[in-house]
Amino acid sequence: MVSVDALQSSVNDFAKENGYGVVRHNGSGSQLWKTRYVFQCDRYGEPRTPRGAGLRQRRSRKCGCMWKVIAEALEQNDYLWTLRAFADPQHSQHNHDRTLSLSAHPVHRRLTDSVKATIEATSRRVGIRARDVRGIVQEKHLGAHFTRRDIYNARALLRREKLGGLSPTAALIKLFDERGIPHIVKWSASDPGRLVGLVWTFPYCLRMWKRFPEIMSFDNTYNTNRFKLPLFQLADCFPLDLPNEGLKVPGYTTKALVVVMNCGKTNQHGRMEYGSALRHRDPRSCLVGALAFWFFWRWQVERTEKFPVFQRSEDWYDTKVLRRSAKEPQAKLSSQTAWEWTPRFY
Repeated sequence: MVSVDALQSSVNDFAKENGYGVVRHNGSGSQLWKTRYVFQCDRYGEPRTPRGAGLRQRRSRKCGCMWKVIAEALEQNDYLWTLRAFADPQHSQHNHDRTLSLSAHPVHRRLTDSVKATIEATSRRVGIRARDVRGIVQEKHLGAHFTRRDIYNARALLRREKLGGLSPTAALIKLFDERGIPHIVKWSASDPGRLVGLVWTFPYCLRMWKRFPEIMSFDNTYNTNRFKLPLFQLADCFPLDLPNEGLKVPGYTTKALVVVMNCGKTNQHGRMEYGSALRHRDPRSCLVGALAFWFFWRWQVERTEKFPVFQRSEDWYDTKVLRRSAKEPQAKLSSQTAWEWTPRFY
């Protein structure tokens, strides 16, 4: 038995070839079984008169077209869906030219299960843009006419479906509860439903902190994550023993500084990476170690200037390693000051 959806799809296939779209309205019958619909042009009727007197003029696709037909499933036809024209001839023709771009018809841009699956699979690629997803969809599904806004909306719809109807914050807290991730939630005193703080860690981090109690942590913020929340992350900084390096003195161990981080000028997608600051075996010549600890002191202990953002080179390129002062991080240190202070360091 042909359903009304299949009938409308067939009508729209014909409409697509002729530059217009067909929508369904005015269903009649019982709540469980509809026996009559009106298929009409998606530009049917006159534009609505604006209610307000705002400056923004809303556009409408309606142009006074009167084309429409009746779709019905009657007992004398064994309840098969058939089309019937209206008696009035004004409903038998369009009053507009065929559309040059089928993307102008929302009915031709509706998501099918196959298109939705393609968008979902393609969006798993890190950093892929909506226009790239659109190109893949149009290449895989011939005849598809989606705009970039359709791809944005489809990806947002898929995210909402994955969250199970919850808000991003509620879904994140639920995920922590299900997986047993330690976390602390702080709600607003004036508005109990508004989240003002969320702190969590992972069991692996707890084990590492117990194993390496002398840890330096630094803040790291980024805006790209699964739940689209601005996160404040604490990254690890721990020592690694180098048994065959350094002075051969009992009880003395040379260590390398290992940093766990997810930002840097070569890290474009927020991946967690390891960086190292290897010390020289002669402490008096350990420029790398001294420079590494200077960075930690400058941005994590002193905190007189904003931590640089490494996503774009223009955000950090002018920052000087050896600055003139805390108030002038982009002014280089004078040669005379460098000459005077170098012997004091070593």
